[in-house]
Amino acid sequence: MVLFVMRCGLLSFAIGAWQFRMRQLRKEFSAVVEERMRLSREIHDTLLQSFVGIGLQLDSVSHDLRDGSSRVRAQLARMRKEIEESVIEAAAVHLGLRLPRIRKNGLVGRPARRGNQLTPESRVRG
Repeated sequence: MVLFVMRCGLLSFAIGAWQFRMRQLRKEFSAVVEERMRLSREIHDTLLQSFVGIGLQLDSVSHDLRDGSSRVRAQLARMRKEIEESVIEAAAVHLGLRLPRIRKNGLVGRPARRGNQLTPESRVRG
């Protein structure tokens, strides 16, 4: 009988320790998820918006220089391409922080594929 009580006590202790550890892991996981969401929002609200704004400004300057120097226009086109690549990379990080399951499809490939789906007749390609 004493052995039975000891086993029950040990089992109760083990279950309690396991439950305690599970609560700790849930708290840690929750903190990681919250931080990922915060970083994702920061990337979206600052970095991506800035890149898009710069890209639009480059488009405007390039449009205004239609009759201007071809060298300057070529340089603006290269800058615009770099901005586009940066937007794709930042969007991939943003999505990767929010949706880790995207990793199996490739973080950079998914935004480019989605952009191509949304704008099939656009001359801009990812």
